Amino acid sequence: MKRYWIVLGAIAGLLVSGCREAPLAETLEEIREQYAADPEWRAFDGVTTLTPALAQKIAERNNPDFEATLYAVNAARMRYYQAVGAYSPEISGRFEIGQNILDRDHIVNPLPTTVPYTNRFNVGASLRASWLLFDGLARELNVLASRSEYRISGSRRENVLRVLKRSVVFAYYDVLLAGEMEAIAESDIQFQESCLQQASVRFNSGFIAKGDWLGFKIDLNRARTMQVQARQQREVARYALAALMGYPDGRLPPGLKLIPIADAIRKPELELEFYLNEALARRPDLRAMREAIDAARYRKYAGLSAFSPVVNAYGTVGYQRKEDWMRGYDFSRSSWDNYNYGYGITADWLIFNGLQRYNRYRELRELYKESRLQFAQTQLQVLNEVETAYTIYRSSAEIAELYRQTMDWVFKQRNLVVVEYWAGNVTITRLRGAQNDLISAEGGLAVSLIEMCKANAQLIAAVNGEVELAPLHNPETIPVLDKMFDRLEEKFGE
Repeated sequence: MKRYWIVLGAIAGLLVSGCREAPLAETLEEIREQYAADPEWRAFDGVTTLTPALAQKIAERNNPDFEATLYAVNAARMRYYQAVGAYSPEISGRFEIGQNILDRDHIVNPLPTTVPYTNRFNVGASLRASWLLFDGLARELNVLASRSEYRISGSRRENVLRVLKRSVVFAYYDVLLAGEMEAIAESDIQFQESCLQQASVRFNSGFIAKGDWLGFKIDLNRARTMQVQARQQREVARYALAALMGYPDGRLPPGLKLIPIADAIRKPELELEFYLNEALARRPDLRAMREAIDAARYRKYAGLSAFSPVVNAYGTVGYQRKEDWMRGYDFSRSSWDNYNYGYGITADWLIFNGLQRYNRYRELRELYKESRLQFAQTQLQVLNEVETAYTIYRSSAEIAELYRQTMDWVFKQRNLVVVEYWAGNVTITRLRGAQNDLISAEGGLAVSLIEMCKANAQLIAAVNGEVELAPLHNPETIPVLDKMFDRLEEKFGE
């Protein structure tokens, strides 16, 4: 008996533990504790350098939105299994036990056949099985539609990953761009501080006007403002990148470094037609739309099956026992047993229901036409996305080349104007213009290089390819990163 209670307790414990759910982390402290206890995150302990590909890997494993798509796929698979279950027979059992007491002692002048008091007890059990033989192919079409919807959920999950990877790369480069702008501002601050220091000496000596001295102070504050703005943009971009990567507290580790972009300029290697054809063949959102068209077509044909008869086979078996106890009658007790068996085939055919079936078919037919047009619209969006990314990629590379040439010229020009200004040959307006030209060229080169990298990522994401961004970064860092990737792969496994 003791062993019996132990087994029952173990079963109850399993049921209770299976129903328990982890509490939601709501405070910042609880979020950080949950993050620290997660084995997925501990695999990244010791990582000091973050590449775009590694950021994508982290986001793929930990982004909540992408993780949620897995459960949507599983739910769609369960709906598909439910549709397949319609092919199996349905078996149901019934058990009944009851008691009925009837008291007629209050009746005056009862008939001779009236029993004054009856106590009836009955118990019975039955088993029924039915099997759908034919319903106008409704089951078959429903299974096919459910299978297409399951495939749609898988393609949508893949498309979410495609967009997530692209967003991670964009956020990564936003951090780099803000860092470049901060470095440009720091260089401008150093130049303005040097000029202001020299201008203060010359102003005190009476060699330059007060307006020139104030001009250098104004330009120094402008450079410091640019630095603060760039620092703000860098922090905001780091928060966005951390959120995409699924960091629970919304912050990247303090010591985590990003790889700066190299000065290499690279244009699209293949013609536009290749990328367009690749996108049409590989995009998961187009694949999902194709499956949606199939599902709508199956649903449309299933609407016609409502006009056919429904044929079922059935079989039943049952047992029932009744016992009566009576008072004030010829006999005081009676009992009997009933056994029943049955089988057969039924056919039901709905002949008319006010054109409901016909109008339902017309509705499904229009939904099918709508799905085809939605597919055509998605195709246009995909082609536009590829063409836009290709154009930005190519033009950004050309602009970067022009800015690189301009950089050499404006730097030399600025240095010449500085010498001429302190020699008294040009005005401060000319000096400030030369410095602004240098700052503008430096910022333009940084923006065009970042736009080129973003367009590269956007183009490859548009064709649902693997983003190979290493050639756009400093090549000296790549061997170190390869070793880091090997270590992470060992932790994660295949």
